[in-house]
Amino acid sequence: PQPPALKSKSGLQRLRPVADLLRPVKPPAPPEPPTVPYRSTSAVRSVARADVGSVIGTDLRIRGAGLCLESDGTLQIDGAFVGDVEADEVIVGRAASVTGTVRARRVIVEGGVAGDIEGGNVMLRPTATVTGDITHEALSVDAGATFEGAARRA
Repeated sequence: PQPPALKSKSGLQRLRPVADLLRPVKPPAPPEPPTVPYRSTSAVRSVARADVGSVIGTDLRIRGAGLCLESDGTLQIDGAFVGDVEADEVIVGRAASVTGTVRARRVIVEGGVAGDIEGGNVMLRPTATVTGDITHEALSVDAGATFEGAARRA
């Protein structure tokens, strides 16, 4: 194709200057990093949260006398922990086991807890197995969850 032409006053065609044809090209924006929903290494979490602060993975086992795990934010446990757990929110994953007391404003259990749970809002998902007493402000037990102990309103 021929470049666009302009008519001059004399009626002759003249070519446009190259500078008129070139426009500044804005560089493309860098691509956004892909957003992937959080996945537990054991299974897809039923609670989709991107703000999990700390995770104990499926390959980690923590044991010891008198241990207390504390967090000011959300703590997800996918491995095994023997000791007490205190956090703003505790999520016990499907493949997880906690032996000890769990204290949090919000507790979501998808795995196993052998010990007492003290929480504001306690949720036992269908795969949960809890052996111990639960002290709560609100308690929900999904069909399929196993709970052996006493439940008391705080």
